[in-house]
Amino acid sequence: MVVCTPALGLRSPSQDAALLRDVVRRADGPVVLVGHGYGGAVIAHAATGADHVVALCYVAAFGFDAGERLLDVINRFAPMPQANAAWTTDLPGDEAVLEGRELYLCVERFPQAYAGDLPLSVGAALAQAQCPLAMGAPADRSGPPA
Repeated sequence: MVVCTPALGLRSPSQDAALLRDVVRRADGPVVLVGHGYGGAVIAHAATGADHVVALCYVAAFGFDAGERLLDVINRFAPMPQANAAWTTDLPGDEAVLEGRELYLCVERFPQAYAGDLPLSVGAALAQAQCPLAMGAPADRSGPPA
C-alpha cells in the first residue's frame, strides 16, 4: 500500500479536484480518497470518471450534490462557535476583491475552531502549518458534475 498526501492549493474545489485527479491518474492500483472538511468537496469531484477510485472516505467533511456550493451548505447552519476566529488578507498583486483574498484561522483560536478533539499541542502545530483558503472557494460550484 502507498499513501500519498498531495498538497492542494485551496483555490476552489474544482481547481483542487483537477490537481487531485491528475495524481489519481498516475496511481498504479486501486485508490481510496480521504477528505477532511473542505477536502470532502474535492474528493467527490476528483473521483468523477476515475475508474480505479474504489472508495471515498469523508472525515468530518463536506459532501455536495451536483452543482452545490460550499456556501450553500455553510449557510444552512448557525455560525460555528469560533466564527470570529478568521481573518483575511489580500493576495499579492490583486485588488481587494473576493477572489483576491485568502482566509486564515487565527493561530490562537485554531485549536478550538478546527482541532477541538486533538491534543492542544497538535492543534497548535496545525495552526502554524495551515494553508489559506481562497475567499472565492466557497462560491465555487463544487459538487461533482451532474
